[in-house]
Amino acid sequence: MRGPSNRVLINLPPYHSKSTNVTIKDTIYDIAMDPNSMTLIVSKSTPFALTFVHAIEELLTVPELYDGAAGNLIEDFGPFKPSGKARWSSSQFYVAKRSSPQKDPTVLGLGIEAQIYGRRAHKIKFDDIATLENQRNPERVQSMLRWLDKEALSRIGKGKAIWAGTRVHPGDIYSVLQQRS
Repeated sequence: MRGPSNRVLINLPPYHSKSTNVTIKDTIYDIAMDPNSMTLIVSKSTPFALTFVHAIEELLTVPELYDGAAGNLIEDFGPFKPSGKARWSSSQFYVAKRSSPQKDPTVLGLGIEAQIYGRRAHKIKFDDIATLENQRNPERVQSMLRWLDKEALSRIGKGKAIWAGTRVHPGDIYSVLQQRS
């Protein structure tokens, strides 16, 4: 994920910490290193994407999660939640110490093929976008690829796109993305 490639595909079986390491921990690392970072998290549905936003928010704001740990992210790099009129919601948030005038949030969660025009980010993390249902036929896969190519990837310019998921079908979106590299 930290290599020079701007397009990264990570396919692993379930229970191999893809979401934990790629979507949650890597996003937190980016925020700690650069409060001006902007990440879009796209998943199979908006509610599923929001679970990642919530997990990131908790690790950035709940000091008790670090009790007994060797370090404390909030003490070392925070506070992350702005005091006063904080702009945090279940779908997006802006961190403290952000100096960029960008309108886009630090982290925003969306479902696949959701409204993405008007957004900007440095990274998009596509986490578990393929399901048995949405990969059932080639037309659906092609529809998702068109959305990725024409809408989603235009939001990051030369930024990084990372796909993390589990293969669900021989002709799924991950197999097409793998053939592109």
